This record gives sequence, structure tokens and C-alpha cells, in this order.
Amino acid sequence: MKQICKYGLKNGFFSRIIAACLCMILVLSTLFLSSCSDKKEDEESGPAQENRSGAQLVKSDIKDGDFTFALYSDGTATVTGYDGEGSEAEIPSRVEDCDVTTVGEGCFYYKENLEKITLPDTVRYFEKYAFYGATSLESMIVPRENTVIEEGTFVYCTALTEISLPDTVTEIGEGAFYYCQSLETIDFPQSLKKIGQYAFSSCTKLRSASVPDSVSEIGEYAFAVCSALEEITLPASLETLGAYALDECAITEIDIPSGVKELGEGTFNSCTSLERASLPDGLLTIAKSAFYYCEALKKIEIPDTVTSIGEYAFCHCTSLERANLPESATDLGGYIFSDCQSLRETNLPKSLEEIPKYHFASCMELEKMKIPSGVTEIGEYAFATCNSMTQVEIPSGVEYIGAYA
Repeated sequence: MKQICKYGLKNGFFSRIIAACLCMILVLSTLFLSSCSDKKEDEESGPAQENRSGAQLVKSDIKDGDFTFALYSDGTATVTGYDGEGSEAEIPSRVEDCDVTTVGEGCFYYKENLEKITLPDTVRYFEKYAFYGATSLESMIVPRENTVIEEGTFVYCTALTEISLPDTVTEIGEGAFYYCQSLETIDFPQSLKKIGQYAFSSCTKLRSASVPDSVSEIGEYAFAVCSALEEITLPASLETLGAYALDECAITEIDIPSGVKELGEGTFNSCTSLERASLPDGLLTIAKSAFYYCEALKKIEIPDTVTSIGEYAFCHCTSLERANLPESATDLGGYIFSDCQSLRETNLPKSLEEIPKYHFASCMELEKMKIPSGVTEIGEYAFATCNSMTQVEIPSGVEYIGAYA
């Protein structure tokens, strides 16, 4: 299980937060694998009654060597199973006078000995989970007609080092390359529009990714736990960057395109090497834990368009020295700068009415703070353990000061 919270503070409260974070991430990260299990159980009920062209199933469980096929009324066949034990397999081009056009759902499910699969020219499509758990498979060429890399197609293909995607692919589906731990590079086609959730999650040798200008959406956890990913280029066309999309990556800098209006929850969570992040004008929301535990981040310029910053957004950015809060940012969560131990220069929006709990807790280099005149409430532990604080101006309108503020 990947570690999200790796630190502890004196008062014990943060230990409870750590446990809560770990539980949350464990639950979220199991969603994809439980989905895979459910889909595999559905697949075991038999081949689809219709193929992707709408043709009806004519025969099923047709054996030809080590392969099992389903035949359809349009004269095509789908490979539905394989029971060979060798390191290589060659799919025939025809069976019972039908062209073999599709590698079916779960066809090579956990065929762990297979290093090479030879496809005939007739094969056009891979269905979801087609090569699930083929842990020795080293390379694959995706047919041109395969415009969508379906859900979980290559999940747990841990030896896969090379994948050739045609310039017709528009979408890489959910978990398509999940846990492909030997995959070091990926060449995205210019036709690509969407990278689905978990698509490359846990590809721990993937070092760089240049997302083409055609892509508008990168899903949740798409590159999460790509622990060797040092460089990623996000295109100007990007509009959606999902929650935890780059969680625990090794990137050192990032430029967010202007089309992105919201940084999702945990987008750069635990990117401990991230030193620079450029946020665009037009950004509206920085969600919960967006830059949580980015230990190397030294400064952040938050655009004047941002109105909402979620809790823990910059928590435990221990190298962060300077951070501005724009006047537009009045919807603030707790713990935003908590444990930013190097923070020296920051501010509070003039229109702010409440300082959230633990907002500057353990900001041990922070020396002074002017609290806006409109503030009526200061949350608990808001300035706790700010050991260098020598000057704070509390306006007369403050009605409530929380415990240990």
C-alpha cells in the first residue's frame, strides 16, 4: 500500500489524521481492482451475445488447438480463451471459415508463461481485460482499428516494456496499463483525446510522458504512483486533471494549462521532488490535499481568480517559504499551510471572516501576521507552534478564538 502520510507531529492529532488519510487512500485505490474482479466474474458467464458490430452469436466454445472461439453471424470470430502453457502463442487468422477479428474479454487472463503473442492481420480489436495478468508478455502492437484501449486491457502485464499505439487511438481506458511495472516510455498518438482513470497507475519505471495537444482529460489516478516519472508535459488543450492524477510522482516542475479550472483532490499529493508549480490565471479551485506533502516546493503564486482552497492543500510543504492568498480566496479549508515549517511570508485576504483551524499550525518561521479587520472567528490551533511569532494584530471584531489558537 502506498504511503500518503509519512510524518508525525508532537500533539498526536496529526497521527489521527495520518491514519484517516491512509484508510481513505486504501479504500480509493482498491476500487479499480475490485471493479476488475467484478468484470472478470461477469465475463465467466460466456461470450457476448452480440459482437461490436451488432452481429449475433452463432456458436461458442469452438476449439482450435489451444484456443477457444465464439463465432458470429457476420462471419467473424472472437478468441475467448487460451489454455496453452508455452511461452509463445500464435492466433490463427480463420476458424470454421470465419475471420478472427477480436481478442476477447479476459482471453489471456493470467497466462503467466506467455512472452510473445503473434496476431494475424485479421485481428482488429482487443476487448477489455484481454491480456490481464499476462505477466511475461514483453511487447504488443495494437491494431489500427482499435480506437479505444479498453478498460484493463494490459493490467498487470508486469514485463511489458514496449507498446505500439496506432495514430487512430482516441482514448486510453480505465486501468489500461495499470501496474505495468516494466514500461519505461509511452508514445502517445496525436489522435488521443482522453487518458482514463488509473490508466498508467503504478507504472513504476515510467520516466517521462509528453501528453499530446489533442488531450482534454486526464482521469483520476491516471499516473498515480509512477514513482520514477520525472517529467510530464501537459498540453494546452487540457481541461480536466483528475484527483490524485500525479500522486507520488518524481516530477520536479509542472506548468498547469490555462484550460484547467480546478486542481482536483490530491493532484500532486506526495510529489516530494516538486520544486516549482505554475498555476494559470483562470484557475478557480485548489482542492483538498492538492499539494500535500510536496516537501521541495519553495514558493507558490496563487492566481487572483482562485476562490476556493481545500483543506490540507499545502500541508507539510516543509520547504515552502512564500505563499500568497489572493483577495478572491475566501472559501478556505483547515490545515492549508499546516506544518509548512519554512513559511516566512504569507497573508490573509482582507475580506476573510474566519481563519480556519490549524491554518498556520507549526509554521515555525512565521514571525508576524496581520489579521483582517473583518475576521470574527479564529479557529482552534490556527497559529499553534508558530514559535517565531512575535507580532500578531487581532482586530476588535473577533468574537471567538478557538482552543490553542
